[in-house]
Amino acid sequence: MALVWQYGEKSGNESWKGLSGHGLVALQVALTVMGNATMCFTAFRIYNSSERTSKIM
Repeated sequence: MALVWQYGEKSGNESWKGLSGHGLVALQVALTVMGNATMCFTAFRIYNSSERTSKIM
């Protein structure tokens, strides 16, 4: 992000600064990590549930 911002300053083309996302990229990363962790936890719970069910039968 910093390199894109610097390129926008040095080239004189201010529209490059918008590509850096103004922090939106960091928010997207945080939400993706949270979503992936939630999916992992849910998959683990499903796996545990199926293991217990298969041992009973």
